[in-house]
Amino acid sequence: TTKDSIHVIEGNKGITEQVGERIIAINGRFIRGFVCPEYEVVTIQGRAIEEAEKLAKRAVKDRMKYDGTATYNTYNKALNGAKKINCATFISYVLQAIKVLPYNRRIWLSDKVNGSGAATLKKRADISHPKKSPKRLLKEGKVKPGDIYGWKWAGGVHTAMVHHIEGKRIYWVTAGKSDVAAHRLIRRRPFYYRKRADIVVKLEQPK
Repeated sequence: TTKDSIHVIEGNKGITEQVGERIIAINGRFIRGFVCPEYEVVTIQGRAIEEAEKLAKRAVKDRMKYDGTATYNTYNKALNGAKKINCATFISYVLQAIKVLPYNRRIWLSDKVNGSGAATLKKRADISHPKKSPKRLLKEGKVKPGDIYGWKWAGGVHTAMVHHIEGKRIYWVTAGKSDVAAHRLIRRRPFYYRKRADIVVKLEQPK
């Protein structure tokens, strides 16, 4: 639809009532009016959370094991290999599923975006370095479901996605060591909640 015309797909076109497609002028002689329903917009963040939930259930069912050094580029390769997964590969597989990352590309977060999918993610997300804890950012109203956080500390790194928020609590989608061992890939982890975030990735809605 433009300001002067309507793109129509109709099921009773002509005397034979065929399915047809055409462009009709808005002020055409047979147009008496039209309405545009306010359809619900499915956001990229919503899709990410939905895919994360599916993948979490699948990973538990497939008895995936945690391995911080796992470098499988796709879930199927991990499944057909040693059945190993970690926080970063899990998030990478979610981003592949919603086509933010190309198939066979993955990322991991420290104080920057790393991995073969880094360049692509930088083009499709707003990336910041708040140097504040998620707890502090939540008080400032800056935490949203679907946001991806990265932490770096002396013992390693971690990558997790915000699943939802309940009051002052953030619930995470994460495949860390204890999460996989407990078969709870969606859970609240106060450690992540209080530790300063080195990087936050906010996915941008496709245009």
